[in-house]
Amino acid sequence: MALGLSITAPMLPEGFLIKRTPTRQEVLDRLRAGIPALIEDARLRELLWMAVEEETLLVGLHPMEEPVRFAFTGEALRCTARTSGAGPGYHAFLVDLLRNVGQKCRLRWQWEGEDCGDETGYAAHRDFARLQEEMLVWLRAVCAAVVEKAADGATNIGISMPMGYPAVAGDDAPFALTMLGPRTREWVARAATAEGAALQAAGAESFPWWGQAPDEAFWRNTGLALAWVELPWHPPADEQEQAGYQLALACCEYAAATDAQVVGLVKEIHAMTAASQQAPPAPAPAGIGYRRRLLAYELPGLWRITLPGYCYASVDANGEQYCFRHGGRDVTAFTMTMASRSENAASEERLLQNMKALSSEDELHKFQRGTLLGRAAVGRTEEGWSLLGYVAASNNMAVVYIACPDEDDVPWALGVWQSLTHPEGA
Repeated sequence: MALGLSITAPMLPEGFLIKRTPTRQEVLDRLRAGIPALIEDARLRELLWMAVEEETLLVGLHPMEEPVRFAFTGEALRCTARTSGAGPGYHAFLVDLLRNVGQKCRLRWQWEGEDCGDETGYAAHRDFARLQEEMLVWLRAVCAAVVEKAADGATNIGISMPMGYPAVAGDDAPFALTMLGPRTREWVARAATAEGAALQAAGAESFPWWGQAPDEAFWRNTGLALAWVELPWHPPADEQEQAGYQLALACCEYAAATDAQVVGLVKEIHAMTAASQQAPPAPAPAGIGYRRRLLAYELPGLWRITLPGYCYASVDANGEQYCFRHGGRDVTAFTMTMASRSENAASEERLLQNMKALSSEDELHKFQRGTLLGRAAVGRTEEGWSLLGYVAASNNMAVVYIACPDEDDVPWALGVWQSLTHPEGA
């Protein structure tokens, strides 16, 4: 459920004496050269990125919104974009940009017709107040649907959040996640019935680009959204993570904000980027950023594992082995699906034999949760301490191997193993 636009431009012959239709590559090249030149605000150009995937051009114009897609359908170029994530200011900016792109790149956009149009109507009426109202109607409907469908005790309901974003774990898991921070059930319920000034305030608290101009509020909200959703909250592991921190700092600088929230955020970012990966600090858990907190990461086979969101996380090339590390603690997790319970039992037996190499049968840690059965062994190694454990469901299991430097880390490792959950254990 989102708002956006979808428009097309036919691939028409060009020229005076000799007419020819431009190739798809020529059209993509024009777009890649034309779009940056049409963004006059140098600060907004810092948000821009472009990539080509199989004759589809992806254009990121705001870090908290899905990229605009330019793809070919038959003899036409189609542009599709979601805009309700970033907000009305982003929608208006995109409409203006696309009109200018059409003129510069010789594209005759069709804004009306079958499978075409601006869902907000802004491209036709050009009334920004009406556009804001359309976005508020959408926000109110989304909040009403969330409150109606959410069961008692529901948490981690994403409102315009990236697909597949990890859930916040623990007793303090919020009712809803938004790009500008968590929301209580009461906040969402109020927004579902709000009118007038109260609804306007809810919009300003929900959309990073609420106003028309990229003003100080825009930059402040964009910086805060980056900190809440994107920043990993560990010392940057590569150039991409470093660039993310620098972009958040630039947004805060452009906001020229003096409130304590932004000032404190800037200090924390500077401290985190200056810290060492070998001895990474753990961020304060109550600050801005979901990844400061415990997150429930999804594993194949409907499994989940709970770990600090600020861990360095990676997946192997086959998408089978998940690795998490931070401060000398390393967690490797993978899942297995078996054709039968007997095959599952055989796998359990092989794991048990490996566990006994770490500790004796009498020292195995065990638990049962619903139909889930868990076993783990803990032992000293040359590098420190290790845990090998599994949790088995009816026809699949999750396995973890955890290495940690000190015996004091063992309770933490046991907690990670026991955090493995599956719907069968609900």
